[in-house]
Amino acid sequence: MSDDQIVCLCSFAKSSKLGLPPSLEEFVGLGATGTDMTFEIAKTIGASVTYGWLIASASSETDLRGGTSQVLIAGSVVTIGGDIIVAINETES
Repeated sequence: MSDDQIVCLCSFAKSSKLGLPPSLEEFVGLGATGTDMTFEIAKTIGASVTYGWLIASASSETDLRGGTSQVLIAGSVVTIGGDIIVAINETES
């Protein structure tokens, strides 16, 4: 995994109509799906961070890169190859 896949977002659209916890509303507003990073995921993909949000798919209207393949990690199928969001508006996840 290259460092250019680790993303810090500075602005995004919020979705307040879904009734989701605030952190999930922010990501839904991005038009992206993903999963929380874990040590197991980071080790498998060779990432330098063990926190954040791994992008599985993203709207073509964003500059986010979605995943490219699926692997089995700790008993779960995880889409890998996408960007990792580690902060939004300078607040780490």
